[in-house]
Amino acid sequence: MRQDEIDQKLEEALKRPLEVSMPAGFSDRVLTKIHQREAAMDSSMKWVYGLAMSGFLLSGLICLVIFADKDSLALLPEMGLWGLLIGVMVMVFQWLDHKLVRKKTQLI
Repeated sequence: MRQDEIDQKLEEALKRPLEVSMPAGFSDRVLTKIHQREAAMDSSMKWVYGLAMSGFLLSGLICLVIFADKDSLALLPEMGLWGLLIGVMVMVFQWLDHKLVRKKTQLI
């Protein structure tokens, strides 16, 4: 085969749509598993998770105050403001994910 023929066959192959076959009911099974996972993590579990994360962050802050030198403690308010900003950004992205992405996947 010449290079021109190979290039032509490659172009033709790239123009054809990709054929992907999934087992019947595949997306239904995936959505069912997602809903089961969300149901398992009900509101009480979310509170436990939130309290555990708060305790972890509080213990980190206490260790920072105890073991950090004076120069690092002067930066503590600035670090807190950056942490607050990042936390708010994460909450906004989670809210957008829940409102825009997860609502659309439930309609499928």
